This record gives sequence, C-alpha cells and structure tokens, in this order.
Amino acid sequence: MPPDVCPEHPARETQEVWRQAFERWSNWNYGEGQKNTILNEISLSNLDFAVVAHAMECQTEEERNAFIAGCLDKVGRAEHAWHSSQGAFQEYLYRTLSRIQPFAHAQTSTSDPKHMALEQEWRVLLPPSE
Repeated sequence: MPPDVCPEHPARETQEVWRQAFERWSNWNYGEGQKNTILNEISLSNLDFAVVAHAMECQTEEERNAFIAGCLDKVGRAEHAWHSSQGAFQEYLYRTLSRIQPFAHAQTSTSDPKHMALEQEWRVLLPPSE
C-alpha cells in the first residue's frame, strides 16, 4: 500500500485510485502508437470519470489550468512539428483536444460527484476566456 494511502483516511485511498486512473489514461493517450487505432474526432474514454475526479480532487485550479494551457500550446505548435501524413497531423490534434476535455469539464463542474461524468457525446470544452 503506498504511504499516502491509509485505511483511516478513505479520501486518500480514493485519490490514489484517481491518480492511478489518470496515470493509465496518460500513458494510453487515446491509443497513440497502437496499431489499427485511428482517432478522427475529439473523443471521450471510459476513464474520463476518474480523470475528471483526479482533476477535481487531486489538483489545484492552477494545475488544471497548466494542463489545459500545455495542451493548447501543443495544438498551437502542431503545424511546426513533422507529421508523417495529413491524417497523422489531424490525429495529433484530435488526441490533444481530447486530452483537454476532462480537465475543462473539471474546471466548469461543481464538487458534486454526479457532475463529474462527461456526457456520452463529445463536445469541445475549452476553458472560459478571461
């Protein structure tokens, strides 16, 4: 059992589950590098609920904003990186925009768990402009 997980503090255990789900989601990265995986739209994943929970319960607003800003920076610089084809370029953009979705949702949600789930159809969630 990791040192920050303890039976007397179930919230820590829950946060550890969210952290592990986030790590798995990050490593998966919408099938990047997997054969026969084509991402041709902004997508949701089965782990999004846990990723939203991780963003809401384990990260500060500043950390969420930094994650979103990093993704938007990648989108802005995408045309300056080499991509093997137009399809690979588009897939890179969709993958990056898909990664924003749970974090943007967390930024606009309340702490009520029933608001953590993303709707089953995709939509572009971007942080509110200042």
